[in-house]
Amino acid sequence: MKTILIYFIFLNILLTNSVNSGFSQVFTSIDEALKNPTKCIELDLNSQDLSELPSDFAKFLNLKKLVLSNNNFAEIPDVVFQLKNLEELHLQGALTYFEKYEKDILLTTISEKISELPNLQLLNLSYNDLTVLPAELSELKNLRVLNIYHNRINQSSDLNIIATVASLKELNIGGNDLKQLPESFAKLTNLNNLYIDNSYSEGVAVGETLSDFPAVVLQLSNLKELSLTGQAIKTIPKNINKLSNLEVLWLNDNPFLGLPESFGDLSKLKHLNISYYCVPDTTPCTRAFKLPKSFCKLSNLNEFTAYGRNIKPADAKRLKSCLKTEISY
Repeated sequence: MKTILIYFIFLNILLTNSVNSGFSQVFTSIDEALKNPTKCIELDLNSQDLSELPSDFAKFLNLKKLVLSNNNFAEIPDVVFQLKNLEELHLQGALTYFEKYEKDILLTTISEKISELPNLQLLNLSYNDLTVLPAELSELKNLRVLNIYHNRINQSSDLNIIATVASLKELNIGGNDLKQLPESFAKLTNLNNLYIDNSYSEGVAVGETLSDFPAVVLQLSNLKELSLTGQAIKTIPKNINKLSNLEVLWLNDNPFLGLPESFGDLSKLKHLNISYYCVPDTTPCTRAFKLPKSFCKLSNLNEFTAYGRNIKPADAKRLKSCLKTEISY
């Protein structure tokens, strides 16, 4: 009996390895992948100077992940919409903020045919030149991750369509010169991760920024990670404790000068960054930073970074005695 059991375990390992090596191979060449298109599950064509795709591309019937980032597409090639099993589509326009502005061709529009990819779970459109998103985005019922970092979607009304994608778990809308968020975002009740970072260079925000902590974000009670890096937020709201599931919070490079007493109610918080790039003689650098007494209640905090903040020695001593974590400031 024991011998038979060992045999079946060994057979299972062989079958698993066979599937992984023969059916889940990652291809980086269209020509190589087309030699056996049904075995192509992942196709990485990153940085290959492509501007179009061959009609044979439709043969990749089992393709689940397609990377077309850092190429020369002004629009998504029509043949992509024939890949009905596609789960991940990466169309990042450039690799970095600086490289984006060196490119002549970026995505400027997304076809309404995007709705023809019913199994899509991840859509990466970062570092492009989009100004609007298609209404058909709402038909992607399985979409979990949407990244539109560094485009030109700078009107809050243009973001309303995102609020219709109730399945979203992760959303990155940073780098779009946003001044406010739409109230419709309150519908994104399944959201776990939200990134609204702004580019920051030598202490100066690049483009428009949020001057207030977005009130609508406080309605997203399932958030676990929130990043508002590089904005112009001057005050952290007293009811920030409504984000009771928050584990990671990035508030670095914002000019606020303290945290409210309610901050200590964020009992699940593990990582906090409130660092500030100090420009000499500016207020956030010279005035003392206020840390609430309730800060000692953050028993799960294991990383606290506050570089550039003027924390009083007495406050630092108190926190070091009541918190498990090291304080970097």
